[in-house]
Amino acid sequence: MFRKKIEEAVRAPQFQDIYIMPSLSYKEPREIDLSTNFSRNIRLKIPIASSPMDTVTEDKMSIAMALLGGIGVVHRNNSIEEQIEIIERVKRAPPVRTRDLYINADDPCHRALEIMENEEIRDLPVVDGKRLVGTIHYGDLISFCKEGFEPLTKIMKSPKYVSLHSLREVNKILLEERYDTLAVTDQEGLYLGTVVYRDLFISLEPSLDSEGRLMVAAAISPFDRERVLRLDKYADALVSDLAHSHNVNALRALKSISREISKDLVIGNIATYEAVKDVADYVDKIDGFRVGLGGGSICVTPEQTGAYVPTLYACLLYTSPSPRD
Repeated sequence: MFRKKIEEAVRAPQFQDIYIMPSLSYKEPREIDLSTNFSRNIRLKIPIASSPMDTVTEDKMSIAMALLGGIGVVHRNNSIEEQIEIIERVKRAPPVRTRDLYINADDPCHRALEIMENEEIRDLPVVDGKRLVGTIHYGDLISFCKEGFEPLTKIMKSPKYVSLHSLREVNKILLEERYDTLAVTDQEGLYLGTVVYRDLFISLEPSLDSEGRLMVAAAISPFDRERVLRLDKYADALVSDLAHSHNVNALRALKSISREISKDLVIGNIATYEAVKDVADYVDKIDGFRVGLGGGSICVTPEQTGAYVPTLYACLLYTSPSPRD
């Protein structure tokens, strides 16, 4: 019986099992449009979203994803306050490529020389705590830094920066005024990051909300009403983060909580055509599906539960009314 079951089992391919045979093309690579919908009201420049896995998608990953035109889904393996703070950090981040590249005001001058030589830059922001206080230049350091431990405060100049509301000036300042770095601050003058001249040549089309801020989604459980309602005020979309949403209790919870959500609701995980149909029958508000069960390269769901549907196969099931076809 077991042998017969194996022999008659449906073959469920994953992405690495499939190769596309090339044929005559009428398009050049630069003409291909990779944009797609993450949910009903969120369109991405690239078809990539990072998973809400513990420690994987937090503020840094979400910022990187949004800058590239995708979106990050912040995990829920933390307190509500911690998840909200991560989302707020993403929303405060400049919608341009920045680095944590600066020198502390109380660092010795030899440390500044090391950073500038390693990064091949001629200037560097100076930060005291979280506040931007100045800029130092390589030429000044060379003539000043004799012993290597002289304080930077003696040679630093007025800070060179742009605020979040004047980001359009970044290119002009770096290109016309010949700076290698430019600090970005918030309205209170707190340091947010550093734009580096050579990064201007990296093409970016960030995913932005209606206020020009980076977009970010949040993972939720439909059984945690307080988290859902609080995150609805901060995230651009809410993603149901259940290993198996094709469950009567989960569907009832989703149906109830969806009536109170104002943002897009992405429901998952689902992995079969029947699951899509049942979710549609139960839940009124559906803005997207999270398809696949245990498909991640480092996901432990298949080993822990014994249940696994490869994402490519699940997507084919989702679009076909006849799963066996």
